[in-house]
Amino acid sequence: MAILAVNHGSSSDKISLFSDKGKRLQDFKKLEEVPKKEVSAIGYRFVHGGNLYQSTTKLDRKILTNLEKLTDLAPLHNTASLKGIKYCIEHF
Repeated sequence: MAILAVNHGSSSDKISLFSDKGKRLQDFKKLEEVPKKEVSAIGYRFVHGGNLYQSTTKLDRKILTNLEKLTDLAPLHNTASLKGIKYCIEHF
């Protein structure tokens, strides 16, 4: 199984698939045909989590709601990231 790493910025995206050992397997553009059955987890970079989230955090509905309230801290990045996170939740 592999880990999908997503860094969704305001003007660019970096999306890569890594093995569970950390080896980069493939790079993608805007989530183009990522092999869904290979993805066991998704790591998503969120630019500004305020005082609430300053380290790696497992996402759930409550945290997603809290992140939506923090868009003003980095409007371009956080808004784009939220859209990407929601896409990942729906498609993976």
